Amino acid sequence: TIMFSKTIVAAAAVALLLGVCAAVGAAHDARVNSKFGVPIDPACVNQSSLPELVSYHIHILFNANNDKQTKVALDLQQKFIDHFKVPIGKKENCTFPAGDPHPAQKSICAYETSFLPDGPFPTAQYSFFIPKSFYGETVQWMLQRHNGVDLLVHPNSGCELQDHFEWPLWGGSPWQLNPTAFHCDSPGCIPPS
Repeated sequence: TIMFSKTIVAAAAVALLLGVCAAVGAAHDARVNSKFGVPIDPACVNQSSLPELVSYHIHILFNANNDKQTKVALDLQQKFIDHFKVPIGKKENCTFPAGDPHPAQKSICAYETSFLPDGPFPTAQYSFFIPKSFYGETVQWMLQRHNGVDLLVHPNSGCELQDHFEWPLWGGSPWQLNPTAFHCDSPGCIPPS
C-alpha cells in the first residue's frame, strides 16, 4: 500500500504541475495575438473597456513606380495641405514618432513622404496626423477625393495592432501591412523615436 500511495501522490503532483503549467500557458497566451503571433496587452482587446482613440492618421498608399499614380497621390497631398492649411516643410510638421497618439497635438500635421517601403507599409505612402476635432471633416474630404489611390484611416490609441488591423477604414484597396513593424501594443503607449 505504501508503493500504491507513493504512485498516487506522484500522479497527483504531476497533475498539479501540469495544471499550473497549463494555467501559466493560458495566461501567456492571453498576451499573444493569435492572428499575428506577437505580444499584445489584454487592455487593447478588453471589449468591456476598450482604450480611448486619441487621434488618427490618414495615409495615402501608392505605387511610386507608376508615374500616373504618383502624380495623383502627390496632387492629392497638395490639395489636402492647401485645403486644411497644413504647414508642410516648416517646423510645424509632425515632430513626434508616427505611433505616438500625441493628445497634446491640436493641429493637423504632416509626416514625410516615403517613396520606398517603410515600417509596416509595403509601398510608397504619406500620412497626416489628425486630432480628434478634425476627424469628421478631414476623413470625409479625403474619402470623396482620393481619386483611385488607396486610403487608410486608422486611430491612434497606443494599441498599434488593433489601430491598423482591427479598427481602420480603407478607401480603395487594402494593402497587406507588416505587423512585426509595430513596437507598441498597450493603451497610450508611445513607440521609440
